[in-house]
Amino acid sequence: MSVAAPEPKANMGSRSALRRRRQVTGRAEYAADAPLTRPAYAFLVTSSIAKGRIEGFDLQAARQVRGVIDIVTHENAERLKEAKLFSNGGYASTTIQPLNSPEIAQDGQIIAVVVADTYEAAREARHLVKVNYTRGDPDRDIRFARNDLGASQGTARPIQGGPKGRRLLRGLRYRRGQDHRCL
Repeated sequence: MSVAAPEPKANMGSRSALRRRRQVTGRAEYAADAPLTRPAYAFLVTSSIAKGRIEGFDLQAARQVRGVIDIVTHENAERLKEAKLFSNGGYASTTIQPLNSPEIAQDGQIIAVVVADTYEAAREARHLVKVNYTRGDPDRDIRFARNDLGASQGTARPIQGGPKGRRLLRGLRYRRGQDHRCL
C-alpha cells in the first residue's frame, strides 16, 4: 500500500470514528448544549494596587443588589491545597493562589468573586464592592540596565547624536530630519 492510502488501522470504523463524524457534521452533543435550570454567574473582583494587604471589605451595597447569591472573599472561601508548579510536575504556573490570604502580590490579583443569578447583577454588584487596602512598598530589587539585557531583549538602541536621544528599533532605517516616534 502507498503512503497516500495506508493500510486500515484497528480503530478505523470504531465508535470513536462514528463520534468524530457526529462532531464534524454538527450533530454531536456537548455539555454546553445541555439546558441549565437556574445557572449562576460569577464576576471577578481584582485588586487595584500592586502590593499590599486587604484590611477589609465593605460588601453591604453589593449584597443589596437583586439577584446576588454570595460574595466569596479570602475571609469565607475554602482553603486551597498547595499547588505544584509546572516545573515540579504540577499544573500551576504561579505560587499566587486567589482568595487564599489578604496579601496582595500583584496588580489585578483576584480578591473576590461575586456570584449572582444573572450576569448583569453580578457585574453591578462587583462595581459596588469596596476594598480597604494597606499599600506596600513595591519591590525595589528590579534594576534595568542596558548591559543586563539579553540578546532577545533590548531591541531598541539610542541614535547617536539624535535630538533628545530618541530610540529606534534595530534594523529599521530612517532618513535624517524626519520625526520618528516609537509607539
